[in-house]
Amino acid sequence: MKLVFDDIRLRPGMDDSAVADELAKTYYIEKPATWRIVLKSLDARHKNRIVYRYRVVAEVPDDAAEALLKRKGVSMWREEPAAVSPKRCGAGRRVIVVGAGPAGLFCALRLSRAGVGVLLLERGFEVEKRMAHIGRLKAEGLLNPESNVLFGEGGAGAYSDGKLTTRTRRPEIAWVFATLTECGAPERILYEQKPHLGTDGLAPVVRALRDTLLSLGADVRFNTRVDDLIISGGAVRGVITAAGDAHEADAVVLAAGHSARDTGEMLLRRGVFMEKKPFAMGVRVEHPAALIDEIQYGPIAREKLLPAADYRLVHNNGKTGRAVYSFCVCPGGGGHQFFFRGRGPVRQRHELFEAGRRVYQRGAGGDGFAVRLPRGAPGGSGFSACAGGTGLRCRGRRFFGSRPAGHIVCAGRGRPVAARGFVPPGGVSRRSGGGASRLDRRRDQGGPKKF
Repeated sequence: MKLVFDDIRLRPGMDDSAVADELAKTYYIEKPATWRIVLKSLDARHKNRIVYRYRVVAEVPDDAAEALLKRKGVSMWREEPAAVSPKRCGAGRRVIVVGAGPAGLFCALRLSRAGVGVLLLERGFEVEKRMAHIGRLKAEGLLNPESNVLFGEGGAGAYSDGKLTTRTRRPEIAWVFATLTECGAPERILYEQKPHLGTDGLAPVVRALRDTLLSLGADVRFNTRVDDLIISGGAVRGVITAAGDAHEADAVVLAAGHSARDTGEMLLRRGVFMEKKPFAMGVRVEHPAALIDEIQYGPIAREKLLPAADYRLVHNNGKTGRAVYSFCVCPGGGGHQFFFRGRGPVRQRHELFEAGRRVYQRGAGGDGFAVRLPRGAPGGSGFSACAGGTGLRCRGRRFFGSRPAGHIVCAGRGRPVAARGFVPPGGVSRRSGGGASRLDRRRDQGGPKKF
């Protein structure tokens, strides 16, 4: 009989393979021959006894199961039905998918497995060529506007920090994770509470996903930007590319991503219905990784048995009704500056800790405000990012970006977080009317105390 054991604990430094032995010792049963981890989380609430907690499904003899079910934390295992069941569509159907980011790739995969003919169009390049273009940008300041950290196979997420956390509880998430493991991602992402592939772990998975699409008969084309729609009788019939080629289909899926602002402007010109929505804007913040580890883990942080610590902070302003919050926390990570996003390798052990601060913005500023704002805000010429310090201190150490502009370094290697350097801040505050920076600063002043 399959049972769920909810509270198996291992000390930091122990391997996951020790779970079965610990289960047998905790519940006084023979070591199960068949078992698997369904959840692994770090419990650091008590600094003097930090542990990893596991939820485990194990096969136990029926005669032992009856007694075990009377114990706390033990229950019957109920197999969940498949969230994504394969369906076949009629032959001859064709769909164009615009954009090869996560949404576009997985949409193309679902359609291809259903027998639909898929034409996947991506304005950027394959992930291998894209990596070379990004390297030239960092080394020489030469930008390929169609192949960079925003555009190309895998989308902007392919050069993010590689975290796979999501607050949605939709059952399809399990299918996405299973597909990633089929494409080479480590199986630990299936059960870790905060799964992380790392910036350096995403590219091989994306390549394997492309190979899967090709094996299913999908037509995948790179360096092919969609500039217009074919509309007839009030319905979309296809697309027109930058090269002037027309492609018709039964349906068009736009998965172009939020950075394809030219695509958004084309849709507006074409009369596609759009509406404003609240959005968030903010800055990247860096502070000593060792300090965050010490605050979150206590003395055990010095033993380097635990992953780089992260955090989540929120401050609500009761007077204005606005909030500022941390997001995209990249322990030991660095930054890209399109618009300036976080990145984090799998082995995250650097001197500095990088995170985001976002301010909630209501839909003010007129049509296109959210598009115009970041175009002029980040920094100066040469792809530099604006940066400055707050001068705040926590436990006797500087906190939240302490070095002056032009002198911020990452990873203890003397390299700036942004690939092309820094300029003094100012543009963001002016362009947002000062509200974003004021609220952000007010929250940071309470940051050390809240930590």
